[in-house]
Amino acid sequence: MADSTEPRILEILKQIVGKPVGLDDELLQSRIVDSIAAVDLALKVEEEFGCSIAAHELTRILSTPRTLIAHVTAKQ
Repeated sequence: MADSTEPRILEILKQIVGKPVGLDDELLQSRIVDSIAAVDLALKVEEEFGCSIAAHELTRILSTPRTLIAHVTAKQ
C-alpha cells in the first residue's frame, strides 16, 4: 500500500494545483499551494488515506510533496 502513496499524492496535488509538481517543490513557500488549496489538500489526503493533518502541523507537513508522503506513510 505504501508503494502507491507517492503517485497518489502527486496525482492529488496535480488535481488541486492544475499542474504536476516535483517531490521537492516547496509547496507553500513557492506559492504553488495557497492557504485554500492547502486546506483542500489536507481534506483530500484525510479522505483518501484516512490520516488527518492537525492545523498546527499543516505548514510543516505540506512543506513539500516528500514531507506529505512521509507523513501519510508513517500514519498507515
